[in-house]
Amino acid sequence: MQKTLRPYFLGLLGLALVAPGCTSSSKPSTPPASSGSQSTTDDSKDPITGATVAANGSTPASSSDPLSVELMTEVDGIKIPRIKTSAKTMQLAGALPADVGNEHSRNKPGEKATGDAVIIRFNSEPKVLNPITETSAVQTYIGQYIMEALVRQNPETFEFEPLIATKWDREDSIKLSPNTTGKKRRIKRDSGGEPVATLEIDYVAPPKGDEKAVPMKIDLTTFGDDGKPLGNVWVGVFAKERIVGAPRNGYHLWSDAAGKIAISGIPTGKYTVKVGAEIYGKSKLAEDGSLTVTPLNEDNPLTAELKAANKAELKLSKDDWIDRQEETYTTLHLRDDVKWSDGAPFTTKDLEFAFAVINNTTVDGDSIRIYYSDVIECTAITPYRARMRYRQQYFKSFEFIAGLGA
Repeated sequence: MQKTLRPYFLGLLGLALVAPGCTSSSKPSTPPASSGSQSTTDDSKDPITGATVAANGSTPASSSDPLSVELMTEVDGIKIPRIKTSAKTMQLAGALPADVGNEHSRNKPGEKATGDAVIIRFNSEPKVLNPITETSAVQTYIGQYIMEALVRQNPETFEFEPLIATKWDREDSIKLSPNTTGKKRRIKRDSGGEPVATLEIDYVAPPKGDEKAVPMKIDLTTFGDDGKPLGNVWVGVFAKERIVGAPRNGYHLWSDAAGKIAISGIPTGKYTVKVGAEIYGKSKLAEDGSLTVTPLNEDNPLTAELKAANKAELKLSKDDWIDRQEETYTTLHLRDDVKWSDGAPFTTKDLEFAFAVINNTTVDGDSIRIYYSDVIECTAITPYRARMRYRQQYFKSFEFIAGLGA
């Protein structure tokens, strides 16, 4: 029997973590006396909130604690069962016990109960469930219940686990020295001069508030080993000193197919422009500044190069490379039994389509598009294998890549 999942776009809040509530170190105030026959001597402490909980499950109000919220005791007339416990028995690590206190569970202790249904009510309704044009919190919450993602985040360990994607390879981008044999790279201004390994430029931004001013533009061309213009070459623009508004790890750009690139819209200052061939793989940095690069799959061009040289890894001295961006290349391996609700298979072409839609400026998705501005490639290698590339390393890059299940 084929398994069917419902792929979806995680959304920016889809993988958000729930932060624990604040607790106070001060002694709780004494709750007011109950008007009923219940004695306060039977009250206990809630192991999670630390609030005083009466034997009937309610939380007495406290005038000195504005954060105190009375616990619900019933829903639509149905009493909420509560288990008396203490902070000593609270579990903080390992797998959570299943069906604790579930008297309807027919499973053995520790096993999850199956079947039945649950109704979840929200206090508002989104206009649509399209996760690109509708990014409200409620749409995100609903999406988490009715759709599936490329990966899921374990709420107990916070680790990413396979779902539609069975596995993924995350590799680093390494830019080689411009003088690397067989991969020589040069750059020059279109206004004149000879191709060189590095350029020094002075950039002057328009005065702030002058909307009519035309930003300065520096046109450049990249060249290959044969001295002819070469396209799709990495160009790094690095501030020579700390400049407000300029990223510390530089601007990472690529020339177009004809080798043309323009630098514009950066803060005023002095910059060094570098150029180099790019490879990628899992890299390990040694204390002397050298790198060991290992490709993780057959789709990596470096794999074929190393096989031809009868090598398993590439060793680079500190002078052989000029820049490294960690985990910017991600190769996703998808399941082949996942289908949409109409029975159509979910493939890497769906990822390419989602990437195209997000980057389509005629689509009303600006609130999402900004978060994907640094995703510069989404390529379907096979129907169930895709490569995605980030402009530069970013600690949430995989989270956003995993959200392209739309």
